[in-house]
Amino acid sequence: MDAKDRQILEALEQDASQSTKDLARKTHIPITTVHNRIQKLRKEGVLTHYTVKVNESKRGFPLLAYILVSATPHSNQQEMLRKIRAMPTTLEASIVTGSFDLVVKAKAQSMAHLSELITKQLKAVEGVERTQTLMVLE
Repeated sequence: MDAKDRQILEALEQDASQSTKDLARKTHIPITTVHNRIQKLRKEGVLTHYTVKVNESKRGFPLLAYILVSATPHSNQQEMLRKIRAMPTTLEASIVTGSFDLVVKAKAQSMAHLSELITKQLKAVEGVERTQTLMVLE
């Protein structure tokens, strides 16, 4: 990967919906080069997919929280992760190092909704021992 590839990737990270023509104009790289580079980055697995960033607050989910999860000893963390990622309110979930085993980024409609998510859904996942919730302010 060289400077041109990085330039194209940075432009795509800012707006993945840009046309090849717009990318060429913004990066000052010829359009055919941009097209060929994108194809190469896809083939090499560097560029895996395009995504949409949604304003969850405008969709009716004004609360955002990071939920730290401690797993019971000998629990299947991969299975826990799979179940947590399948929850409709989960935006991201990862296995991490440190005092907690997983971190979950979740959206909620209200404090009552968040409380239900934690106490009824998350804690119902086999292997969840305890949680700590960090509310996002900004």
